[in-house]
Amino acid sequence: MPSTMANVLDLLSSWKHTTTANDNISLIYIIYQAFLLGASIVGPGTIFMMMVGSIDVAFGGRLAFGWCMLINLIPLLIFVILCYVAESNTQVSTAL
Repeated sequence: MPSTMANVLDLLSSWKHTTTANDNISLIYIIYQAFLLGASIVGPGTIFMMMVGSIDVAFGGRLAFGWCMLINLIPLLIFVILCYVAESNTQVSTAL
């Protein structure tokens, strides 16, 4: 995913040259890629907040919003740490 985002950023930064040099890439496609990049940036945070909201609803509002966030944040942090320190097989088996 990071390499894809870097490629899209490269495309967007040189959009004028790319559209003039390549007839198959139009301005509409460049705008589409910009929206796609924005959605890729906002998407993970939106999913996280939806999960926090669903925990809040599941507990009927009896938990404070901060606790709902913490319940969601702990597994996420464990997985992020595993991605940095563990081997690939461990990461995949943890994600499943």
